[in-house]
Amino acid sequence: MNDTDKILEKIQIAKKCQRNWNTTPVLLEHVDFFKSVLENVPKKQGRIFYKALFIENIDLINKLYYNARDEGCDYAHNAQVNAPLLIIFVPYDCDYLEKVSNDVLSDFNKVIDEDTTFPYNEVDVSTSIGIHIGMLSLAATQIGYSTGFCSCFDSNFKKIINEILHDEISLGILQTRDMISLGIGNPNTDHKHNYDLFIKTHMFSHKNAWNDNKHIKHIK
Repeated sequence: MNDTDKILEKIQIAKKCQRNWNTTPVLLEHVDFFKSVLENVPKKQGRIFYKALFIENIDLINKLYYNARDEGCDYAHNAQVNAPLLIIFVPYDCDYLEKVSNDVLSDFNKVIDEDTTFPYNEVDVSTSIGIHIGMLSLAATQIGYSTGFCSCFDSNFKKIINEILHDEISLGILQTRDMISLGIGNPNTDHKHNYDLFIKTHMFSHKNAWNDNKHIKHIK
């Protein structure tokens, strides 16, 4: 198997939303590695648009799991959140990012002795988080872990995050509305990836619609 085949094999793992886990913690050196991944990924204008929470506290993760669903919905919780390592991306709010953007631009203009403009664009937040969480998932599968994305959180979930980040929230710089999380850990190999061990049922799992090249246009 060549290197490209190995990467594609890991992508096959990453595309599955892992919903059950064994209790083995993620190794400390791997947690540090994941932090380094986020430190070194490409960044829009070299800026950070979010705070990344690395959570290993099992009691806290279980509490978050029971609130990992859309507000007012009665369907089951999203068990991909109940991983040994849960990383939650909490975006900075628009006012804070606008200020940072202006500060960066002001410093840049002083260096080049010109007056340029580069307005903050809210879409930069979702673009940045999307790129980084995808690279983090692939990095995790490259070293043997499974992953699961989640963006369904009710008001209690957000309240818990607000309490964790009380100092930052009080400064008005974080936006829990648009959070997204990534569970990382070792899968429970006794079950399919989409079997929820707590409610004893298989969760809906999307069929892979991209099974040929019809969604790709190649221009030479």
